[in-house]
Amino acid sequence: MSTDITCPTCGTVSHFEEMGRDAASFCRTCDYPLFWARSAQLAATGAGGDAGLRRLPGTAGRMAVATLECPACTEPNLVTAAICIRCGADLHPAPVIQAPPPPEPTVTYMPPPPPPPPAKRVIWPWVLLVLGLVIGLVLLVVLVAT
Repeated sequence: MSTDITCPTCGTVSHFEEMGRDAASFCRTCDYPLFWARSAQLAATGAGGDAGLRRLPGTAGRMAVATLECPACTEPNLVTAAICIRCGADLHPAPVIQAPPPPEPTVTYMPPPPPPPPAKRVIWPWVLLVLGLVIGLVLLVVLVAT
């Protein structure tokens, strides 16, 4: 039976002689699995029903209501599956633990050091110099007067 299936994601119409779950059953434009899309003939006639959409391939397939999205390719998979039916990625990867960010540096206020004490003025050398000049002047006056 040949069917025309319109991709529900991008709208590309694909023609299939026989529909199966293989690499040829994906949309050539957006890579959507067309074996899950309803054909235009089934949609027009109203056949298929909701149960047919959720049934696994085959006439006696189980109902597949709950699905788990693949973390790598977002393909819906059975909840009990361990690897993706499309890309083979692990459906339950170990959680990535991120290291905590480094702590922000703490800014501590350090007051500037106190200014050095003012230098003490030493007056005694000046006093000795003036005293020496006065004594020298007195001696000079005494020597000149004699």
